[in-house]
Amino acid sequence: MLLEKRNKLAVISYFSLFLQSLSFYVLAYLLIYVFAGISTLYIAYDMDIPTRLLADEIQFNLADDSPLWTFDAIVSVFMTAPVISFIVGVVSLLIYQFFTRISVSFLLATIWLFLHAFNQTFGLVSEDLITQTGLTRVANTLEIANFMIVITIGVSLFFLFKAGSFGGKLFFFHMPEIFYLKKIHRLKLLLSAFFLPWIAGSLIFFVISWPSITPKEIILSLLMLFMLICLAFVRPHKREVQPGIGQKAWHLVFFPLLTIGVIIAFWHFLKDGIGF
Repeated sequence: MLLEKRNKLAVISYFSLFLQSLSFYVLAYLLIYVFAGISTLYIAYDMDIPTRLLADEIQFNLADDSPLWTFDAIVSVFMTAPVISFIVGVVSLLIYQFFTRISVSFLLATIWLFLHAFNQTFGLVSEDLITQTGLTRVANTLEIANFMIVITIGVSLFFLFKAGSFGGKLFFFHMPEIFYLKKIHRLKLLLSAFFLPWIAGSLIFFVISWPSITPKEIILSLLMLFMLICLAFVRPHKREVQPGIGQKAWHLVFFPLLTIGVIIAFWHFLKDGIGF
C-alpha cells in the first residue's frame, strides 16, 4: 500500500515537472521570437526595408537586388535577431545570479530561456549558413571565405554543446540527489523535464506553422535536441550540502494556463502579421 502511494506521488511529481517545463519551453521561445522579431522590424524600418513579422517567419518584402539592401542594411537587419537572442540569454543568467531561493519554475524558466537564446543565436548561424539563407547574405556581404564559413559552423556547434552542458550542470546543481542517483530515476527526470517537453513543444510550434513548416524550424528543433543530448550526458557530482529548491502548487495551474493564453494571443496578433 505504501509502495503504491509512493509510485502515485512519483507519477504526479514527474507529470507536474513536465507541465511546468513544457510551459516554459513554449513561453521562452515565444518571448525570444517576439522580442527579436520586433527588434528586427525596428532596424528594418530605420533602413527603409519593408518587413512583416508573422507567427512563423519574418518576411522582407523587397527584392534581393534592390538598392535599399546596402552593406549596412544587410548586416544590421540580419544580425539583429541573433544578437538580441544572445542578449536575452545572458540577461536570464544575470537575473538568476540575484536569487538565493530558487523555485522549480524559476529554474526551468532560466534554463529554457538560456537554451532557446543560444539556439536562436549559434543554432541560427549554423542553420542559415547550411541552408544558404539569412545570415549567408551577411557572410557574402563581408566576403567571408567558404573555409571560414565551415569553421563558423563548427564554432557555433561547439557553443551549442557548451550551452547544453552548462544547462545540465545548472539543472542538476539544484535537483536533490535522490532524483538522479539511480539511472532509472535520472532517466525519468530528464524525460519529464526536457525531452518530453521538447517533443510536445516542437509539435505545438509545427501546428502553429502548419502547413508552411520550413526547413529552418526543423533544423533549429533538431539543434535544440542536440543541446538536450549534451545536457543529458552531464555527470552530476555528489554534494555535501544540498541546495534548496522550492515548489509552489499554484505554479502547476498558473503557468500552463498562462501558456495557453499567450499562444492564443500570439496567433491572434501575428497570424496576419505586423509590419509596414
